[in-house]
Amino acid sequence: MFIEEYMEEARETVTAGYVVAALTDEYLFDTWPMKSCSLEGKAHKVLEIRIFNQTCELKLFRTDVFRSFSCRRITAEEESRMDYFDQEQYLDIDTKQSRQGFEATGTVRATGGGSYHLPFPTMTDVKIRIRYYLAKGDTGQARIRDWRLVDLVKGGEKNASV
Repeated sequence: MFIEEYMEEARETVTAGYVVAALTDEYLFDTWPMKSCSLEGKAHKVLEIRIFNQTCELKLFRTDVFRSFSCRRITAEEESRMDYFDQEQYLDIDTKQSRQGFEATGTVRATGGGSYHLPFPTMTDVKIRIRYYLAKGDTGQARIRDWRLVDLVKGGEKNASV
């Protein structure tokens, strides 16, 4: 199956990092290789999987469960030929509602509901670094043509645990 082939390529390409998976009914966030979450038996619900670290991202995605998957890979070598900028965004974490769950299982609750595993040593002031790639349109105006996940950070500093 395509997901298993993708995961095998990811094991060979990304030795350490993070994985984010969007399924039809849940959101998974874990270290890579996966330690706290599993995709076993969930392949039919997968919409997107991103496996990433500071040097690359592998992305497997589809628009709905009845469509075929597409795959995209961005490596440091490819990045060296691209224009990009990084931005850090806070993760959606309700710290009051998450305190007990995070201490017990590493799970946090989002402010709008729902919960997810947070593979980070703390839940306060956690941001995700996103890299936006630029392209020039016909008019010469820059536009964002793609983006990828890069790292988890706290207070602007790199996560030293990965």
